[in-house]
Amino acid sequence: MAEQQAPLKAYRGNCHCAAFVYEITLPEIKQAAECNCSICYKKAAIWVFPKPSDVKFVKGDPSALTDYNFNKRQYTHKFCPTCGVSLMVVGHRTPPKAGEEKLPDNGFNLRTFQHGQVDAWKLETKSFDGYALDPAYEVPKFTGSHPIAEVEGGQYGAMWTYQPNAQFVIEGRENTKGYSFGKKIAEKLFCKICGVLLFSEPAQLTDEQVAELDENARKWYDGAKVAKALNLRTINGLNVKDLSSTRFDGYNFIKPGYVEP
Repeated sequence: MAEQQAPLKAYRGNCHCAAFVYEITLPEIKQAAECNCSICYKKAAIWVFPKPSDVKFVKGDPSALTDYNFNKRQYTHKFCPTCGVSLMVVGHRTPPKAGEEKLPDNGFNLRTFQHGQVDAWKLETKSFDGYALDPAYEVPKFTGSHPIAEVEGGQYGAMWTYQPNAQFVIEGRENTKGYSFGKKIAEKLFCKICGVLLFSEPAQLTDEQVAELDENARKWYDGAKVAKALNLRTINGLNVKDLSSTRFDGYNFIKPGYVEP
């Protein structure tokens, strides 16, 4: 007697700016994959792998996503060029042999699922040690001037630390792209090449624009002008799981709320 297949469930996801919206079907998700390689860790990606035939883009052409390859280039990481959100990865863990027809792995970042479908904070994850794969990631050397103080620590999936502007020296800012949303009082900056979210800073507002903000937004903006928020996942050699962290439910706290596309 053939083994009965688990019923499929539909999940809907999107990048933050809603340029890309997709639907996938899978058996009910009770576990997902978490890789600690140099790119998955920095993006805090949590992966599920539907069949290619069970994927449908309802908005946006996936070929318009920005592609990023590295190392052996077995996988292509795809992110939105506008908001920087990492949507999917396509490739082969074991490349096909000559003449072999083999469909690629088709991974979707569960963090891009629309709110309420899966709780990423509570979901069981299965770890994959991508960090141990050869060749090892070569940490880029910093050649700029040093900050006057050291950052102390204890995507999006970011883990933020808020530090004074004087503690930041940024090299290669021309390779970043900013993204604002909501009240547009802050700007998230991500790498245009690989899509990694780097830091967040207050937007450059005129005095007139600041005067139009409500009291709470104006207080936040005035206090935030002296500091930047650094995504700790971008610090090489630091494992954010070793830190004591506080979870902030921005989805429900920040008003007006985000509208799911």
